[in-house]
Amino acid sequence: MGWYYLDFANGTIDAINDAPVLSRVVGRDLDGQETGFEVYYNLALTPALQMTSSAQYIIHPLLNDANNTFVLGGRLQLSF
Repeated sequence: MGWYYLDFANGTIDAINDAPVLSRVVGRDLDGQETGFEVYYNLALTPALQMTSSAQYIIHPLLNDANNTFVLGGRLQLSF
């Protein structure tokens, strides 16, 4: 389980919003802060095969117009 808080340093948001190339990549003006929670679990199916699942809840995402976002993820890893 984990929690994070993202807040850019003073002037960074303005610099990104004022830079023509960066503002086109981002697609909209950024406005500050993002908070999120994540839960993940890694299951070893065999010594060489692992399956990971995760769930994230992001409050006020910086790069999304949604107020809150819920993201599910999964990964299957084969080591040889």
